[in-house]
Amino acid sequence: MKAKYWYAGMTAAALFYSAGAVKAQQENKVEIVGNSPVVQWQGWGCSLAWWAKEWGETPLAPRLADLVFSYKNVNLNGVVLPGLGMNAARYNVGGGGGGATIGSLYENVSPKMIPATNIRGYWLTGTNPNPNSSDWNWHRDKAQRHMLMLALKRSVNLVEFFSNSPPWWMNKNLSTGGGDQGKDNLRNKYNAAFAHYMACVVQHAEQYWHIPVTSVEPFNEPLGSWWQFPSGQEGCHFSDAHQAAVIPLLREEMNRLGLSGKVQLAASDENTSFQAAQTWQFFSPAVRRMIDKVNTHTYEQYGPNLPPLGEEVKPLPLWVSENGEGDASGYTLARTIVHDIYQLQPVVWCYWQPLDSGGWGMIYADRSNGSIDKPERKYYVMAEYSRAIRAGSEILLTTQPDVTAAFEARTHTLHYVFFSKRTSASFQFILPAQQAEYGKAVLTETTTHPGAGIPDYKYASVPTGPVLQGRITVTLPPQTVASLTIHNVRRF
Repeated sequence: MKAKYWYAGMTAAALFYSAGAVKAQQENKVEIVGNSPVVQWQGWGCSLAWWAKEWGETPLAPRLADLVFSYKNVNLNGVVLPGLGMNAARYNVGGGGGGATIGSLYENVSPKMIPATNIRGYWLTGTNPNPNSSDWNWHRDKAQRHMLMLALKRSVNLVEFFSNSPPWWMNKNLSTGGGDQGKDNLRNKYNAAFAHYMACVVQHAEQYWHIPVTSVEPFNEPLGSWWQFPSGQEGCHFSDAHQAAVIPLLREEMNRLGLSGKVQLAASDENTSFQAAQTWQFFSPAVRRMIDKVNTHTYEQYGPNLPPLGEEVKPLPLWVSENGEGDASGYTLARTIVHDIYQLQPVVWCYWQPLDSGGWGMIYADRSNGSIDKPERKYYVMAEYSRAIRAGSEILLTTQPDVTAAFEARTHTLHYVFFSKRTSASFQFILPAQQAEYGKAVLTETTTHPGAGIPDYKYASVPTGPVLQGRITVTLPPQTVASLTIHNVRRF
């Protein structure tokens, strides 16, 4: 089959919109506010579980790695896609035993778990803490690890190891699939053992797999009340106090193994930034000093008046370490990204699963049968952001809440990523006055709801006029995400 390219030819409707022939119902003047960056951008990322466990050792794995972790153009099922170039990978350190037994103890495997969501742990029984002993099996979880190695050969330079649940034998109900009634599941007597486990996995990854781990996170949505057995995935509730008890133990283990100073200790990956602020405020100053980086998920989905988490935790860096939703169009994704960047001020933004079903994935994939289908429009929306705003850029404040601006000094380019709402919209970009002439302007667009006169754009190159007297105007169809790159820009 002849490949269909993402820079598809312009239709009549496309030219109609790009030329600004339709009077926009909304006009926006966009200016850079001040000359200080909001944040120094470190990049985009995703979690590897569970898609990497499912497809990490298949013949398709290198191609999937190219799609997610490079800027190459990649043919997937006859469609050539622009690589997302993500440079942060989150590796899930598992706790499952695969239905193991320890004497009279039997692992309580959740019947709702499928193989892709049941990640095997490395410490088998807890009888020998020496990671070089036979009580540790370092041959497990090869598929997820193989995908991580492929990612490192591409653009990944940030690697975080995180836990969804401690090993099953440490938990009160002997399960990684949630606690009874969603309560704390890690036995207090195993707090130190869990810290030892996480630190040893990081140390082994560095020494034997040559994986440059940059951070370790022992929790995942620890205040969530939904981690109830039988869950369809690994999960473990940790109260604020329980988290505060584990963090010093993990720091102690990291110090003992020589990890501190090169591997950051991150916490706490709460489900929302509101919960993250609550947890941070609960921690004592002594516990806060043991943390190198703050992580939060943003499942509030651009909720109003997010807490100023980035400001609150400074000088520590903040990651949006997970976000996801079931809107395959990508419009919710765009709204969430710009909202998170300017309200929370993270240095890294991560999506949950790039391959998934039900609108959650950027590429439609079914873990239950291993099939991979087509890219969702969400994939192209992610490309508008990740290919324009790259690691090393400065995020700049603008006068419009739906416009993200970034300056990349290395390439002397100024990037805007922006979107229209339910009507067509005109954006007039007023560039810094200190520069008389600018280079070429390049525009790409993705329409999230094509049809009824709205063109079908999927990261499509759209003609635009030159920058004249420091200004350029772009008119978008309704609910369209676009990236505009201005070349030959000096720092202002």
